[in-house]
Amino acid sequence: MSSRSIPFLLTALGAALFALSPRVHAAPLKITEKSVIQQLTLLPAVPINYSGPGAALEVSSPTGVMTVDANVINAGAPATTTMGALVTKGSMIMRDAEIVTQGQASHGLKVAADRGGPASLSATRTRIETFGDQAFGALVENAGGRLDLTDVSIVTHGGATTGLFVGGAGALLTATGGSVTTSGNGAEVMDNGSLRLDATRLDVAGPNAWGIASYASAPGTRNTISLSAGSRIEMQEGAGLMTAGGDHQFTLDSATITGRAGGASDGGLLLHSQSTEQARVRVPAGTTTPRDIATGRVGLNATASQLTGDVLMESGTADIALAGGSTLTGALVERKGARVARLALDASSTWRVRGDSSLATLDNAGTVAFVAPGASGDFKTVTVDHYVGGGLLVLNTRMGDDASPTDRLVINGGSTTGDTALRIVNAGGSGGQTRQGIRLVQTVNGGTTTANAFHLDAGSTGFRASSGTLALNGYEYSLARGGNGGVSADWYLTSAYGTPQESKQALAPSGADAQASATRTDAKQPAAGQAVANAEAVAAPANSRIRNISPESGAYVGNQIASQQFFMHGVQDRATAAAGDGPGTWARVLARRDNGMRMRDGDDDIAIDSSVLQMGGDLLHAFLGEKAAIHVGVMGGYGEARVRSLATILPAGASQPVRIRARGKVSGYSAGAYATVYQDDLTRLGAYADVSLQYGRYTNQLGSELGSARYRADTWTSAFEMGYALHPFAAGSALDSLVVQPKVQVAYSHYDAQAASLPGSRIAGVTENTWIARSGVRLYSEVASGGGRSAVQPYLEVDWLHRGDGPSVRMGPNEFEAAPMRDAMELAAGVHGGLGKAVTLSAQLAGEVGSQHRHGYGGEIDIGYHW
Repeated sequence: MSSRSIPFLLTALGAALFALSPRVHAAPLKITEKSVIQQLTLLPAVPINYSGPGAALEVSSPTGVMTVDANVINAGAPATTTMGALVTKGSMIMRDAEIVTQGQASHGLKVAADRGGPASLSATRTRIETFGDQAFGALVENAGGRLDLTDVSIVTHGGATTGLFVGGAGALLTATGGSVTTSGNGAEVMDNGSLRLDATRLDVAGPNAWGIASYASAPGTRNTISLSAGSRIEMQEGAGLMTAGGDHQFTLDSATITGRAGGASDGGLLLHSQSTEQARVRVPAGTTTPRDIATGRVGLNATASQLTGDVLMESGTADIALAGGSTLTGALVERKGARVARLALDASSTWRVRGDSSLATLDNAGTVAFVAPGASGDFKTVTVDHYVGGGLLVLNTRMGDDASPTDRLVINGGSTTGDTALRIVNAGGSGGQTRQGIRLVQTVNGGTTTANAFHLDAGSTGFRASSGTLALNGYEYSLARGGNGGVSADWYLTSAYGTPQESKQALAPSGADAQASATRTDAKQPAAGQAVANAEAVAAPANSRIRNISPESGAYVGNQIASQQFFMHGVQDRATAAAGDGPGTWARVLARRDNGMRMRDGDDDIAIDSSVLQMGGDLLHAFLGEKAAIHVGVMGGYGEARVRSLATILPAGASQPVRIRARGKVSGYSAGAYATVYQDDLTRLGAYADVSLQYGRYTNQLGSELGSARYRADTWTSAFEMGYALHPFAAGSALDSLVVQPKVQVAYSHYDAQAASLPGSRIAGVTENTWIARSGVRLYSEVASGGGRSAVQPYLEVDWLHRGDGPSVRMGPNEFEAAPMRDAMELAAGVHGGLGKAVTLSAQLAGEVGSQHRHGYGGEIDIGYHW
C-alpha cells in the first residue's frame, strides 16, 4: 500500500464510523467542495447540538447531498447567531426532523444560492421553532434557490420574526400541508421572488404584523404569490397581504384570508399597498440608505376563495378579480392618489361592502351586497367612475320618506352599462310617503346612467310581482329614474303617486318569471310600458291627492266590516210564534254582496260577499196582561265572508296605473240572547221593543302575492229596537188592510282582533268600536185567513242608516282609515206568511245605496216553527 492512499483510507474509515456510531455532535456537519464525501446520510434519531457561527448543518458543494432523517437539531444559544441548516450549493433532504434555534437571526432553514446555484432543500414532516429576534423559520434567496416544505410546522418567537421568506429573481419557496405560527410576519416575498402555498396555514398574532408581505428593494421587480387547496391566513392584527414597491401578483384558489383588528374580523385589513418607505420593509445587507419605491400594479385573482378585510391603497393600483364563488367582505379605500383600478366579479362571486368604498371601475356580473348597518346606522356609499352591470346590487334602506338613510351607489363622472337588479332590503324602516324619493343611485361630476340600468329584484323586501313594487306597512314603493321630480339621471325609491307619462319605469316579472327571478337575481324585468301579468291597466284617477296604498289594508278592514255586520238583524228577521201558539224555533239564511267601500287615502276598492245561517228559539214566552206578551230566547249562527281588496296604484315614471289585489276571508260562530215585548202579541199591532246581545268568534285569513296570514277576532254586539204598527186608514176603505210600522234601531259593536303579519307589514286594527242607527218604516198588507190570522203579508221597507266612524287599520306605525260610509238608504221588499198553523215563512230582496259610492244587495229567507 502506498503512502498516498493512507489519508484517503483514514477519511473513509472516519465517515463509516460516524454513520454507524450514534452520538451527540457538538461540531457543525458540512459538505463543502473540498469534502471527500459528497453524499452524507445522518444516522436516524441522532441529536445534533451546535452553538457556533454558521449553521449546524451545511451543504456548499454543487454535488453535495445531505440527508437528515429524524434528527433533532439544537442550534445556537441566546447570545449567538446559529442556523439550523444552510444550503448554498447542492441539496439537502430532511425528513421527520426537528430544528430549534435560539439566537438573533438564527434561522431554521436557509437556502442561499451562491452565484446561481443550484441550491435546494426539501423538508418533510419537520418541525422548526425559533426563539431569537429577526429569525426566519425558513428562507430561500437568490436565483437558483429552491426550498420545498411538505407538512412542515414552523413556530417563531421574538420580535421582527418571519415564518417564510423568499427573495430574488428565480428563488422559489413552496409549502404544502404545513403551518406557520408567528408573532411576526407569516411570509415575506422580495425582489422577484416566488411563493407557493398549498394547503398551508399561516397564523399571525403580532401587532402590525403581515400575513404575507410582498415588497421590493429596487424598482422594476415583480413578485408572485399563490395560495391554493385550502390555504389559510388568519390574522389578529395587521394586514393579511401587504405590498410595497414594484409589481405583485396574488393568485388564490380555494384559499381563505381573514384580516382582523384587535382580534375582531370586522375591522381588519385584507390588503395594504404602500411605498417601501411607508411600509419600512427590510433592506438588503449593505444598503445604507433605503430608497422609497412606489408600488406599481397589484393583481389579486381569487377563485373559490373567502377574503375578509378592507383593501387600503396608499400606493399603486390594484386589479381585483373574484371568480368561482369567491367572497370579499370589506371596503375598498383609496388614499394618496392610489387607486383600485378595477374590481370584477363573475356570476357566482360576491363583494360584501362593509364600509364606504371607491374605485375606478366596478364590473359586477355577480353580487355586490352592502352589509346591513349596525346599531349606529352606518349606511355606506360606493363611488365608482364607471359601473358595468348585469349582476345584483343589494342595498340596505330605511324605507320611509325622502330623508331616509340608505346605502348608495355614486357614479363619479363616468357612466353605467348593462342592466343590474337592485335588491332593496329594509333596514328598520316603517314605510312612509315620499315626495321626490329616496336616492339610491347618484350621479356627480357629469356622471350618467342609462334608462334601463337598474330594475327591482324579486328578492327585495315586500316585492310584489304584479306591479314591480315593494310593499311596506301599507305603502307601495317603486324604482324610478329621476324619481318624482328629481335629478333625471339618478335612481330613486319612491312611494309617491306618479304622473302618467311615456317614460318607462323598471317593473319586475310576475308569475313563473317572478319565481325564477327570486332564485336567479340577474333575470331582467319588463318595463312599465310593457304588459304586466296579474296587474290590470286602468285609467288614472282624477284625485291628485291619492297615494299608492297597499291592498292588504283594505282586506283587513273588509274582514272587520264583515265580522261586525254578520249577525246584526232586526226583530222582523226572527219569525217567532205568538205566545199562545206554544214553543217555537226560527231560522234565517242570508246572502249579501257589498261593493264600493274604499280607503280614505288610497284608491282601494273593497267588496264583500257574505252568507249567514242563524237559528234561535224562545225559552220563555208569556202573556203580560190580556194581549201583551214577552219572548225571551237564545240564538246562534255561523257566518262566512270573502273579501276582495283591489288597489289602483301609479308607480312613479310608469306610463299607466295598475291594479293590485289582496284577499280576506272570515268564518265564525255567534251565540246570544234576545228579549222582545209586543203590545199585541197576536196581531203584532201596536208598540214593540226588542233588545239583544251576541258574542262572535271568528277565524280570519289575509292573503296576497306577498304571503298569507291567519288571525282570530271576537265581537260583542248589542242592539235595541222599538217600533209601532198601526192601521192608518179607516175600516172599510180601500186601504184598510195596510199596516204602517215606523221603527228605529241602534246597534253597537265591539271588535277585538289579533295582528296579522305579512312580509314587510304588520297589520292591526285601530278602530275597535262602531255603531249604526237605523230608522225607517215598514208597509205591509194583511190578508186575513179564516181564523183571523194574517196568512200572507206582502211588505215594503225603507230605512235610513247612519253609521259611526269607519274602521281603520295600523300597518307598522302607519294608520289608514276606511272612507266614511255614514249615510245610506236601504230598500227591502218581500212577503211574510204562514204555511199551515205551525210554519211561518218570509223571503225578501234588499238593496242599499250610500255615501262614498257604497252599494250592496242581498236576499234573506226566514222560517219559523212552533208546536
